[in-house]
Amino acid sequence: MTTTDVDADTLVHTGDLVASARRLMRAAATSAVDHADLNRARDLVDEASALLEQQTRDHGIRAHLDRAAIRRTRAGAPWRVFAHNPLGIPLEITVEDDRAVAVLDPSPLLEGPPGLLHGGFSAAMMDALLSTLAQVQDRRVVTVHLDVSFLRAVPLDRQLRLVGRVTGVEGRKVRAEGVLEYDGEVAVRAEALFIEIPGEPD
Repeated sequence: MTTTDVDADTLVHTGDLVASARRLMRAAATSAVDHADLNRARDLVDEASALLEQQTRDHGIRAHLDRAAIRRTRAGAPWRVFAHNPLGIPLEITVEDDRAVAVLDPSPLLEGPPGLLHGGFSAAMMDALLSTLAQVQDRRVVTVHLDVSFLRAVPLDRQLRLVGRVTGVEGRKVRAEGVLEYDGEVAVRAEALFIEIPGEPD
């Protein structure tokens, strides 16, 4: 089965399932229950996996940032990235003209050094924020360069705020920059270059 023309109800139900899967992943990584309960949980997960694997698609489900979605996002509706992929870091991105903002309470699943956010996850979030912002400019783009500077360690017990802006458009090139901050201080800074490719935004 292909992912084309996935109906809205399937997107909603898959999003709910993915949210539950993220809760499970967090619980699996932090649980302190005894061995018997760990084994019981494993069996329940295996049962759920077998149920879901009865019928699969050739690619993962995702909502498309097509022109209709771009219009909604530019009108103020938040755009949710990785709502249907439990391995992606879910961000709800709000766009206003050439600026984008997202807020995140980080999960222990994002830990690198003890108690701190892994730098690779910081880079992934900045790429998701800035590429969404570039695409919302009515362009189908891919990231060709992302330069990330890590200025401060990012604790996992603070709310994070990501802010990005388009800094220039020249032909097929879109440049953007952004920061990840907590407690009002910039911890990560990113600069990105995107190239427009043929086809409709998706």
